[in-house]
Amino acid sequence: MTPTINDLYIKEGSYTKAQIMKRLGLRGAVGDKMFQQLRTKGIIKLVKQEASEADFNEVATEIDDGLEEISGGGASYFFSFVGIILISGKVLKCYPKYITRDKPLTELKQVLKVIQRYNYKNQNCQLYNDELESKQNEPLNIMLTLLNDYYENGLYENDKDIIENNGNGEIHWDKTINDSFTLLSNNRPYYLELKTKKRIYDENSYIKRLHAAILTQCSEELTRAEIMELFELLPVEMSDELVEGFGDTDYILYRLEQEQVIQFNTRKNQLLKLMHAFISNRKGAISETDFEMFGTTSYELVWEQVCAQVLNNQLDQPMYKLPIIHNKGNKHLIDLIEKPKWVGLDALGNHEKPICTKATLIPDIITIYKKEGQTSFLIFDAKYYLISLGYGKLAGNPGIESVTKQYLYELAYRKFLVDNQINIVKNCFVFPMEDDSIMVRNIGFVEMDMFAYLGLAKIQLLKISASRLYDYYLHNKKLDLSKLLICED
Repeated sequence: MTPTINDLYIKEGSYTKAQIMKRLGLRGAVGDKMFQQLRTKGIIKLVKQEASEADFNEVATEIDDGLEEISGGGASYFFSFVGIILISGKVLKCYPKYITRDKPLTELKQVLKVIQRYNYKNQNCQLYNDELESKQNEPLNIMLTLLNDYYENGLYENDKDIIENNGNGEIHWDKTINDSFTLLSNNRPYYLELKTKKRIYDENSYIKRLHAAILTQCSEELTRAEIMELFELLPVEMSDELVEGFGDTDYILYRLEQEQVIQFNTRKNQLLKLMHAFISNRKGAISETDFEMFGTTSYELVWEQVCAQVLNNQLDQPMYKLPIIHNKGNKHLIDLIEKPKWVGLDALGNHEKPICTKATLIPDIITIYKKEGQTSFLIFDAKYYLISLGYGKLAGNPGIESVTKQYLYELAYRKFLVDNQINIVKNCFVFPMEDDSIMVRNIGFVEMDMFAYLGLAKIQLLKISASRLYDYYLHNKKLDLSKLLICED
């Protein structure tokens, strides 16, 4: 495949059908078919005409059930995908909604790396399961994961043990005793020949050669589609063999399955499953009619994980690791949040034994840190919103449910805070910001008097540079929270 043009960009957000069709270069019946494909994949969602921009902040599921498209193309759609789509011979670059530049190639390259790392940290988002219809089992995604695994771990190696006569390896005593001629002297055995063990790599391994051929084919196809450059990947040219030369699909899958049975190394087993998925999905080179994608329709989940790692989320850390007075051994902060108790009445009106449900409040991020003898308790909620606040105007803000839940998170830890003599509590919404001139910008706060009367902290509104945060995430670094620009109450 040779892509037509290399500057098809589209940003997450609301559009009419005509705007999307024009942006993607889709026309006529074929264009309508591609448009419907995008809707089927959950990439484009029809939304209510009266919906405001704030309603698009957390579009995570299809919301057009029962809605009929308005004639004349006036309906509003939400384009909710971040990543790369190969559609109708075109490479479509889809970027996050907070980016304002028209063709943000540099920013998109970083975002793609973030999505790759997110996939890897989440067990490759079901890449290794057996459900080949899974979104993460798209051929494009499989090829990218195969290449990245190779860059990190190299080729599949199939080593084996051999027995030598008088070699330099470890003596195999069972073989030596059973197979060698023995001399006895003073009732002591002497062996004229020692059997030794040696481990060698099978250079002609079927699986290793297949792996090299698959990697070479992936590299060639992604280079032609101009995807290698987007992901800043180096070409892989290590095999002159074609994948088709290893047998028909059923035979190759059989050989991979047989290897999985005897392979107990976790990485190698996952690699075999990836190769199995590649062969199962094999359709030859990417063609003009293929629909391939790498990315996510739920970028808010990526934003949440990035914030959780960089802001040092401690919800799931054992409490003995935290800088507090009364740690509770292996219990976690999340375990301290109370669960609802449902109490029934028997025939006499007496209370029955309470039934506790599993569902409870779950904050995004909680971090405790100590500096200069002062312990601070920070509650963050990662909000993938385009908030605008100032000069008497408010737009793109979280709803009342988000505000009240954020207050309840602090209330849920009231006893814990008192018991550990923690007086500094900060409650914050965290939004992405395109500007990378500073790390954090404090744009204000939201408060409700009913919670202020209970002594709860107002909720600070922080915009954090997305590109800087991604850099921390990709390099596995933590942000120094003592330097956050959080206003004093």
